[in-house]
Amino acid sequence: MSDADKGAIGFILAQELAILTIKCLKWKTPQEIFIGKKPKISHLCVFGCGAYMYLPNEVHTNKLILRSELMIFIGYEDNGYRFIYHT
Repeated sequence: MSDADKGAIGFILAQELAILTIKCLKWKTPQEIFIGKKPKISHLCVFGCGAYMYLPNEVHTNKLILRSELMIFIGYEDNGYRFIYHT
């Protein structure tokens, strides 16, 4: 496992820990207690789930070539998501 992967896993775990509810806080997240609003978690995905990733115009040169491809979600990056090809 590379250092970049370890860093990504650490970042994701920190995000997940901040979002998870804590029993001693009456099942509220720290953000709910300090700010008063629930955190948005709609952007989070399950690791290993399938996802269709859009392919740029350079890849699909004509109308018959697929515009997306099935890939496996493996993590988050600073500017988006990280996928690997599904074989």
